[in-house]
Amino acid sequence: MIKERILWMLGGAIITVVVFVLAQQFVFGTSSAENITKEEAEDIVLKRFSGDIDQIEEEKQHYSVIVNTDSRSYKVMVDKQNGDLYDYELIENKKDNNPESEDDSTNGNQDSNEQNDPAKQTKDQSSDEKEDSEQKQEEALSLLKEAEITEQVQEVFDGEIGNIELNETDHPFYKIEIEKDLEIITLKVDAYKGDILSEESQPKDKNTPISKEEAIKKASSVIEGKLDDVELKNIKGTLYYFIELELPSNQDVTIRINAINGSTTTIWDQKDDDKNNEEGN
Repeated sequence: MIKERILWMLGGAIITVVVFVLAQQFVFGTSSAENITKEEAEDIVLKRFSGDIDQIEEEKQHYSVIVNTDSRSYKVMVDKQNGDLYDYELIENKKDNNPESEDDSTNGNQDSNEQNDPAKQTKDQSSDEKEDSEQKQEEALSLLKEAEITEQVQEVFDGEIGNIELNETDHPFYKIEIEKDLEIITLKVDAYKGDILSEESQPKDKNTPISKEEAIKKASSVIEGKLDDVELKNIKGTLYYFIELELPSNQDVTIRINAINGSTTTIWDQKDDDKNNEEGN
């Protein structure tokens, strides 16, 4: 009996060890197999950025990628498991690295005695360093303009930029909405450095009305004229843009645009038609 009990205990222990080892291999083997490769990480980054990969380093949970565009360099993290991009960081703005040419003629006209005066040189150098320091501090505290933020975002994201809102908190940031065919992307962008702090994406509702700007473009593609007025109306549960245009012939016309499907209807001003008929008679 004792021998049988010992054999049963040994057998159970062996089975437990085998199951544990197999489970470990299955879990870690599957996790490793799901990780994306460096090449796949590069492809993901290049689909988002129009540029070249400068450097890629493999970390424990992600790839750290430096990508160069025509005017800027970014550092981006790529999640190994799902390939998501996060933690965008602007590391170089090449536009700021173009030094202005020095005026040689002005330097040539300086008095030779001043150039050879050590006290004068020391004073000038100290003054220049102070001005540079003050300028750097001022630049560090200045907010980026909407146009600069828009330019940076358009280098990374395709689509039409909609609403841009500056949130002046302790750490100011811009909230930007980008409309694409099937989704709306919402970004939080650092107002000082232009770094992308967060990115959220949600499917675009099929019933989402087109923007005012899109409606004006569509109206201009139907008839060219001077924009007079734009009004959004709800008619029996359907949204319509009414865009009034003044034609070169001084005739007024209204383009009615379905804000959901974009269909257009041209409505000519009846008063202008009556006036033209009277003049013809």
